[in-house]
Amino acid sequence: MRVVNEQIDILMAVYNGEKYLKEQLDSILNQTYEKFNLIISNDCSSDNSLEILNEYQKRDDRIVVFDQEKNLGLIKNFEFLLTKVINKYFMLSDQDDVWYNNKIEVSLNKIVEDNVMLVHTDLEVVDDNLRTINNSFLKQLNIYKKAIRFNDYNLIFLDNCVTGCTILANSEIIEKALCLPEKPILHDWWLALIAGTIGKIGFINEPTIKYRQHESNLIGANSKKQFENFKEYKSYRIKLYYEQFYLYNKYIDKFDEKIKCRIKEGYEYFTYIKNRKKIDIKKEILLIKVYKKENILRKIKAFILFH
Repeated sequence: MRVVNEQIDILMAVYNGEKYLKEQLDSILNQTYEKFNLIISNDCSSDNSLEILNEYQKRDDRIVVFDQEKNLGLIKNFEFLLTKVINKYFMLSDQDDVWYNNKIEVSLNKIVEDNVMLVHTDLEVVDDNLRTINNSFLKQLNIYKKAIRFNDYNLIFLDNCVTGCTILANSEIIEKALCLPEKPILHDWWLALIAGTIGKIGFINEPTIKYRQHESNLIGANSKKQFENFKEYKSYRIKLYYEQFYLYNKYIDKFDEKIKCRIKEGYEYFTYIKNRKKIDIKKEILLIKVYKKENILRKIKAFILFH
């Protein structure tokens, strides 16, 4: 294993996180790799989060705390943090998880040894008391095989397979990624997409984090939307994909030619599906192009869903 000697910028967005914040801070500060800055943005928390952060900042000079004057929201808070990155590599952190003590070390070695733009890992899903629910978050969501199969933008082109709190990335992607779009493409998905168009994405086939699930999760293993019937689900997916490709098309100049064509095809297809009054065969066959990198089962499911 190569000896890596890089300073890392870890970005943590905090909002009313007092309940689990100390455990997360301790897990980061006790990493086997110690060369990092922990840059934290407190987004107008109304609990004791800021007091906790100030306490830890006094104890460890690697911690830098920004206290926002007005609430930014999750995406804009991470956008603010990205503008504070000064080193070659950065990581993202949630406020309520617990990192394995070698998380930075194994991620940093992976990104350097494989010469990739971004690495991500699996996660151990735990409850609010850190009891294991599932040893593999990616297997739980049935995206494990895709994470192994792809190492470029195809990994996250249609659906996100990269969890933000596992990311270690080259800061070269930041300039191209900003400004971060809003939903349906969240910040981790967008960063991974940009990374996958600039270079390669690396995957560590093991968990590096205890991914805590609790009643206050904004995003997580238990945040899937529930549907009354197939018709409701179909309508939701069409709307979601249309909005996704509308956003891709809006920012199309950020991408190179290898992805621009697929973006245009996807936007044309989902615009047609969203407004379809009658069958247009030329538009229907665009589905094959949009899903050309997906496996056969995924293609069949897409055909059933949209027809």
